[in-house]
Amino acid sequence: MENLTMKEQQQEIIKEIKKYWNGNISDFKVVFEDFSYGSFELEFSLYSKFDILLTYERGGAGFKIRKKNTTNEFVIMTKYTDETVYRGLDSLRGNNFLENIRTLDTALKNKILEEKKKSRGLER
Repeated sequence: MENLTMKEQQQEIIKEIKKYWNGNISDFKVVFEDFSYGSFELEFSLYSKFDILLTYERGGAGFKIRKKNTTNEFVIMTKYTDETVYRGLDSLRGNNFLENIRTLDTALKNKILEEKKKSRGLER
């Protein structure tokens, strides 16, 4: 993605996100664009449960997860996982963006399993 224009990078990022999560993504929208500065933000929901914000700024992209019961408070992805998360300029090099997508997906699925286990424990 390094040799693409910013608009092309945005389109490539959107394509990769939608391809990976396919039927598990909803409410996708571009919430901010400033190509003169080199930034944009994308917001979407995953698994009808998690609101995600992707921020892109000057060659780096990162995911944040909205805190429950808030409107504008997000937690960076590294707080959800102990796995490697590529940050800054490294986030879009090679396959790193896809690796970050996979890491986020695994973290969210683990959170879903954790919540299911908790609710089963409460039912007993």
